[in-house]
Amino acid sequence: MRLYSKPEKDTTSAKQYHGVKKLEKVSPGELNNYVLESPLQAIEFLCKAKIASLETTNGWCYISCAKCSKKLQRGNSSFTCPTCFNAIAVGVVRYRVELLVEAGDDKSLFVAFDSAMTKLTGIRAAEVAME
Repeated sequence: MRLYSKPEKDTTSAKQYHGVKKLEKVSPGELNNYVLESPLQAIEFLCKAKIASLETTNGWCYISCAKCSKKLQRGNSSFTCPTCFNAIAVGVVRYRVELLVEAGDDKSLFVAFDSAMTKLTGIRAAEVAME
């Protein structure tokens, strides 16, 4: 695992690192501790690990709002979006896949959402659901 950052006086293109400041190897466990213990922020990282298994206990997809991508609540005859406050929301099938990854002796659970899984599989969740 690596957290990508760029040293202050590094002449490497900022586009390559998306404006981050330092390159540091970390294990999945160290990354998890960093995320849990740090203040809320957006970070990018490159994870080099092997997918050990797909965790299917919670399924592989969810029905989302077509407008905001948040999970819809199922009613008797329609879906409701609690985020958009839309009482008759249109549902879209999207990926939500739990991946158990290994890097050496360290294991971590990663959750991959729709765009990442579509890139990985080359097929949209709605197409998979139709099969």
